[in-house]
Amino acid sequence: MVCDCGTSTCRVLVREGDTGRLLGKWSESVGTELFSRSQAEVDLERLWGLVSRLLRAATRDHSVDVVGVSTFFGYAFLDRHGYPVGGGSTWNDHRAEAAARLTAERIGDEQIAALTGRRLTGELLIPKLMRMSHDEPERFKSVVRVIGIKDEIVHRLTGEIGTDFAHADYSGGFSPWKRALIPELWEAAGLDPRLLPCPDSAVERAGSVCRAAALSTGLSRGTPVVRGTSDGSAAMYGCGVMTAGTGALVSGTTDVLMVSVPRGSDSLTATFPGLTVNTAMVGDGTLAGGAMGFSGGTAAWIASLTGRSLEELTSLAETVPAGAEGLMMMPSLTGERSPFWRPDLRGAWLGIDPNHSPGHLFRSCLEGNAVRTALLADRLQAAGVDISSLSVGGGGARSRLWNQIRADVMGMGVSAPDDPEATGRGCALLCLPGLNGEEVNEERFAELSRRWMEPVRHFAPDPAAHESYRGACRRYERAVQGCPDKLRSWS
Repeated sequence: MVCDCGTSTCRVLVREGDTGRLLGKWSESVGTELFSRSQAEVDLERLWGLVSRLLRAATRDHSVDVVGVSTFFGYAFLDRHGYPVGGGSTWNDHRAEAAARLTAERIGDEQIAALTGRRLTGELLIPKLMRMSHDEPERFKSVVRVIGIKDEIVHRLTGEIGTDFAHADYSGGFSPWKRALIPELWEAAGLDPRLLPCPDSAVERAGSVCRAAALSTGLSRGTPVVRGTSDGSAAMYGCGVMTAGTGALVSGTTDVLMVSVPRGSDSLTATFPGLTVNTAMVGDGTLAGGAMGFSGGTAAWIASLTGRSLEELTSLAETVPAGAEGLMMMPSLTGERSPFWRPDLRGAWLGIDPNHSPGHLFRSCLEGNAVRTALLADRLQAAGVDISSLSVGGGGARSRLWNQIRADVMGMGVSAPDDPEATGRGCALLCLPGLNGEEVNEERFAELSRRWMEPVRHFAPDPAAHESYRGACRRYERAVQGCPDKLRSWS
């Protein structure tokens, strides 16, 4: 059984361990009352209530051998008794951008990227803690432990406090190659690295269901609970990232592209600082790529803006030729992330004129997202990372038009499983060692994930369309490079 809680929907899924077959699904929309500050903070008590309610419904119909958890990315701050100090900070909390810039200026962007495998941004834990110490000093003084929001659910299930590699990776003070905290980066920010527990792999056992959680959820006391990981990281494994040469693209509110890289990639971000490197949850390698800006979120915004459904806009976009007759969209309404890392740079339409229709607007959004993915893939290939095909999961995998545009823009084959729920599938796959106690290596995991993803739809690139889209890629990159930096310093 897995609990997959995203920013819009929380799901509990029951899958058969041998085949991955879905046996049951319970879901509930995540209400706006769960969040505050425009989704920057989450009410952890309400979140636990939502998770408990769905688990209780699922356990009425199914017995459970092992439990896995994934949630939207963010952190929970605990006091010395293990209770949350205020709300959890989500990935959408950008209040620490100035703190990130200050630290990057002190240490150097390239040095930080070479040590940690990522650029230092306000999404990461160290800048979040710096901002809290500056803006909320009394709250900060009460914090003795920081864990992921997912880890807080695991904590309530088991009574055990811990975290996984993904949340350590995104602390801004952890090496994915050495799999260890970097004390000098924490200390340079005036922080104690012991705030973050020593991380585990997502497949490790975190504990077992405790008495209080059994009463709340209906799970049997003593049921094993694996460490789990964030929704984006779990989705990578449900999207086939362990298959050599395959780029796993998780297309949801935002897009994330990662590729499995064997050991020996320590110089990757030193040479290509726009890339992100994460610790692999299976095996001893890493994943390279990055999280991009809004994708599905921008598509939903256009639907709201025009008063049309996504299905209607897709039908209109299908009648518009490739290139949207000169219209190009930069879709990052919340700022450009990988590979440019320009949080100040927001969305724009370039080349718009009175003849452009809602269909043009929507097609340019799909194309802009595909162009950004292609530019990230270009950087991976330039860094020597093998990426020759794309496997798409998440809500964006459902769109045949979008997948064909991706194939045409990137000039490579694109596949998408009929079941696009990559996060739940990935979280369940990561539970398998806890189910039978056997070690799951890279080859075995890749084989299982391919089996669990079947059947799959395939999209081949159109060479002529690909050639025309290369010009769009160059235009997009010039537009990003030509925009001035508007970030203000932190004082």
